[in-house]
Amino acid sequence: GGDQSVQARLLGYEGTLLSSLTALQYSTYATSWNGPLVGPGGQLPYLTLYVDTNGDSTYDDRIFFEPEYSNGNYGNGDPNPQAPAGLGMWQTWDVLNGMVYNQNGPYGPGQDAVPFSTYLAANSTARIVESAPGIGGIRIATGFASDTDDFNTNLDSFVISTSLGGATYDFEPAAVPEASAALFAALISTLSLGAVGVRRRFKRA
Repeated sequence: GGDQSVQARLLGYEGTLLSSLTALQYSTYATSWNGPLVGPGGQLPYLTLYVDTNGDSTYDDRIFFEPEYSNGNYGNGDPNPQAPAGLGMWQTWDVLNGMVYNQNGPYGPGQDAVPFSTYLAANSTARIVESAPGIGGIRIATGFASDTDDFNTNLDSFVISTSLGGATYDFEPAAVPEASAALFAALISTLSLGAVGVRRRFKRA
């Protein structure tokens, strides 16, 4: 059911300063979600960064990027609105120019989301760290919604880069992944419609 979770996790970027990121984006495609069948309002796969903000090399906070909150329609002062989330189309999401919120506050979902740059300005030394040993500090997840929700979403073209270089993770069957792509562990499971689930708005997990 939709209350379960499907996750893709990226290892290998532990210790990376958020300030050194030059690109962080991914693409989604959905045919059903927990929003209306026509028009925006549903939740697509969302990205979480686990970060160390005080220099002790353990995770102190989580940053959430949900595509829905970066469309300029939530009264959060979004300076770089992206397209409204929709069904039946591939869409690419730019996290570094998007709106985010965090586990510890003061930022929150919807109207309380802030530009990624605002979080970075308040946490200039924040680094990516593992949430638990062996599973990395970057996650794209769906699920954690109502068990009655039916979802069918897809993830592709995950891009991450720093001033030292980067990688693109392309999940097309014929693609040849980069050497480090083996570190990207996609945990595949089946939800109601046999694909990936979407998190209910405002519910953190």
